Amino acid sequence: MSSTLRSAFKVKGKVDSLLLLEGINDCHVVTHICEKHKLPECFSIHNCDGHNEALDYLELKIKSDERPQFIGIVLDADQPEDNPSILSRLDAIRTILRKVCNTYQIPKEINSVGTIIPAIDIYPKVGIWLMPNNQRTGMLEDFLMELAKEKCEPSLNFAKECVDEAKKQGFSTFKDVQYAKAVIHTYLAWHQPEPGTTLGLSIKAGNLNSHAPLAISFVNWLKNLFEISDVEIEQDETAYLLSSPENKARLLAAIANVENNQLTDVDINKL
Repeated sequence: MSSTLRSAFKVKGKVDSLLLLEGINDCHVVTHICEKHKLPECFSIHNCDGHNEALDYLELKIKSDERPQFIGIVLDADQPEDNPSILSRLDAIRTILRKVCNTYQIPKEINSVGTIIPAIDIYPKVGIWLMPNNQRTGMLEDFLMELAKEKCEPSLNFAKECVDEAKKQGFSTFKDVQYAKAVIHTYLAWHQPEPGTTLGLSIKAGNLNSHAPLAISFVNWLKNLFEISDVEIEQDETAYLLSSPENKARLLAAIANVENNQLTDVDINKL
């Protein structure tokens, strides 16, 4: 059963905006990346519980009388399993969009920084991101391996060696298509105080580099899709800092001190 994890709310008149993801791990990873980059909560993250279910939900929402103004979909590029293909994923989305509105301007190839399809008539602006990087086949864990590489490449390489040796010795039973999952969980087991922490919490804890180039590219795609400006991000951060009377009093006092050339130190960790 699919579910919505992140509550949507309107920002400067925007109507509901929706991001469709394949599974619960994807939802947690994207949520924590958004938090690391201080994106405002101006869109919902919806767990579709599967890639086919995500495609079905995309069609359902675009056809709905209460369709969102912006809708994005993130899919693993690992289908079909016997011959995974970037283009097959794009073709599946193209078929859905053309079925609903045959005048959608859909590119023949996926954009390396994520695809954005303009809104047309009453139909929403559509964003497409194919894991890991819109260029090669893979899945969420391949995306996370890039974040691990930027955090501690020697450790990631050693995790690969361990997984390769386990497979060579006949200790492993995973399919080749699941290689990235085996590697990233091996890597994370060494970088967590308690092995077994979820992928999303590993980002929150800093075990994966949420500001790696690929993560930044993904965040920029989200910002372009949902039309999130840097001003909105700054306003959202300011609203958070002023959300409690104690924080507000400290910051206003600090501003007054600056204006009077009386500088004081403020511990940001106490805000």
